[in-house]
Amino acid sequence: MDFPSKVIVFCPDMEIKNKPAVLISISPDGYYEMTMEFNGRRHTILSPVGRTGLIFNDPLDEIESLQVERLGD
Repeated sequence: MDFPSKVIVFCPDMEIKNKPAVLISISPDGYYEMTMEFNGRRHTILSPVGRTGLIFNDPLDEIESLQVERLGD
C-alpha cells in the first residue's frame, strides 16, 4: 500500500458514508489519518481503524489464481 492513497470511507461513528478521502497514514495507535473535504475545504480527520471501512480507488491487478490460507482449515 502506498501513501497517500485515494479511498472511499465508511465510518458510522462519524456519520461518514461513501465519502472520498486521501489516506495519509495509519497510526500505530489505531487511527487512520486522512484528509477529507467538508463544506468546500479540506480537513484532516483521525478515524478509528476498528470502526472504519476503506475501499481503495486503485483496483488490484488481476491474479490468475489466489489461494488463501484460513485458520482452522
